[in-house]
Amino acid sequence: MFNKILAAVASIAMVASPVNARIEEGTIPLLDLLETNGIPVSYNSTECDGGEYLGLYIHRGLQRKMVLCPGDVVDPIDHAAARHEAWHAVQHCVSNARGTTDLGPVNQDSAVIIAAAKDVLTEQEIREIYRLYSPEDWLLELEAFVVMDIFTADEISELFVEACVL
Repeated sequence: MFNKILAAVASIAMVASPVNARIEEGTIPLLDLLETNGIPVSYNSTECDGGEYLGLYIHRGLQRKMVLCPGDVVDPIDHAAARHEAWHAVQHCVSNARGTTDLGPVNQDSAVIIAAAKDVLTEQEIREIYRLYSPEDWLLELEAFVVMDIFTADEISELFVEACVL
């Protein structure tokens, strides 16, 4: 079941150039796919107050929701945040299939995730991830930031279907 997902995520270390923040036509269909499959998406909700988040993926057991915080104008960074948070949904499905309630990276090889992060993210971005997140979330977040940069919304949709749609 996870062969396609694991192969895709394993290949992230081979990618030489990220696509970076961009507006994608596939973002709205990706968000619709999440909602259709039990992940409500809210925009600029109270979780966005204070401006410290671009988005959140919240899960408690099988209850899940996504919060996006675009403010008044949707820009390429907001599309990137949607891809990032959608990847957390994929990670959640894969974690559940592995029999754990703890959210973890799809690729469990930390060396691959770190190599991909070094290839795709800047040193400053990596340092910020280490500063902002707790150590137990570093690999999870590194993977999500790498996927956000190199995968399209359409590719994440395909991987979500593979991992999450029964």
